[in-house]
Amino acid sequence: MTDDFKNYLKSYEKSGKGAEKKQRRNSTKATLLWILFGGFIVSCILPVLFVLWIPYLIFIFFYAGREWMG
Repeated sequence: MTDDFKNYLKSYEKSGKGAEKKQRRNSTKATLLWILFGGFIVSCILPVLFVLWIPYLIFIFFYAGREWMG
């Protein structure tokens, strides 16, 4: 890797585009977590809703895996 590219990667989050992308990703994660926890609480009250909550939980694991991989 060249030094210019290393410097670009270091300062990417400080740039406008990188900061915007990080903010959008954080808001998406927060929304998904709120839905996950809210769905779990409602599912505990109404056990029939576990049928809807379990596929969403599987989706969250796939999303987290994709984010973790890059």
